[in-house]
Amino acid sequence: YREIFDRVVDYFESDMPYLSGDLVIEDLVKSVYANKLYISRAISRCTGRNFCQFVNYYRVIYAVELFRSDTNLKVLELATRSGFNSVVSFGMAFRLYMGEKPGDWCRREKFRLEKLKK
Repeated sequence: YREIFDRVVDYFESDMPYLSGDLVIEDLVKSVYANKLYISRAISRCTGRNFCQFVNYYRVIYAVELFRSDTNLKVLELATRSGFNSVVSFGMAFRLYMGEKPGDWCRREKFRLEKLKK
């Protein structure tokens, strides 16, 4: 399973399929050269997350990087550019992985980044 998981990670990091709002596990089959059951098990065994949680983790990390490169982006823009289909699902995933609401984090991060520039 580790080999399949490594291929999934390589694919996610090179092609960024998680930016598509309609990404499903079947989309990985051809790119990773494994069936969906093996992909699902590989992700679960290597991360403790299911496929959706794994995808959302990548989306949240992308949103964080996106905001750090442009602190004028609104939460809605971060959500849509990161592959989320709704602000609600973005907010839930963001809170799960970052421990706070996206708006609160953005305000705090913007303040932190502005302070570093001075």
